[in-house]
Amino acid sequence: MVMSRIRSYGTTPELKVQELLERWLPGEEVVVHPEGLLGHPDFYVPGLNLVIFVDGCFFHKCRQHYVEPVQNSEYWSAKIKRNVRRDKKVRHELRAQGYIVMRIWEHDVRGKKMPGKDLIRRRIRRLQKQHG
Repeated sequence: MVMSRIRSYGTTPELKVQELLERWLPGEEVVVHPEGLLGHPDFYVPGLNLVIFVDGCFFHKCRQHYVEPVQNSEYWSAKIKRNVRRDKKVRHELRAQGYIVMRIWEHDVRGKKMPGKDLIRRRIRRLQKQHG
């Protein structure tokens, strides 16, 4: 894996999620990479108090797609373990502050069909009804 090629912002999954949010939440403010929020979320929707993270399957250890790397496995194992621990802590702290935290896996928005699109849409609709 060539680390210099990996972007932390503006990834294809992020751009797909942004497009969906803009389509599904017309009139709602969608803040991309809001400053000052714990964990550096990818999106914040103030009207729903919703914080969204778009997580890569490798770096955040997706149960479906994560494969332990063969090369430099000690380094990667420790790094991924720290990421998962940090994600859990951030989720807990944001919820304690009253935010609704949504994590979207990159595989949910991969490809043209975006297999997780309907699930994401249902979750957002539920939040809209609650904030009605």
